[in-house]
Amino acid sequence: MEDRIEAKEAMKRPPGTKVLPEADRISTLESLHANKKEVTKLLNQMPISMRTESLRRQKIELEHKLIEIDKAIEMFSRRLVFVKEE
Repeated sequence: MEDRIEAKEAMKRPPGTKVLPEADRISTLESLHANKKEVTKLLNQMPISMRTESLRRQKIELEHKLIEIDKAIEMFSRRLVFVKEE
């Protein structure tokens, strides 16, 4: 019976992938939220006037990182997350 259920689930997922275990998904999501909090804190601590090129570049890098983290949070918030099978 379990073999049939497992085979049915395997047909639903993309080839060469497996479902990420729930515990791993939750821990990754928690890590992403902690990262987002840290990056947001760094952005908020930056000076209002961006006088130097290095400060402007740092701010842009932090903003891009925040966007990437948001995308990852959205992906790992789904019930099923597929990862590449090794």
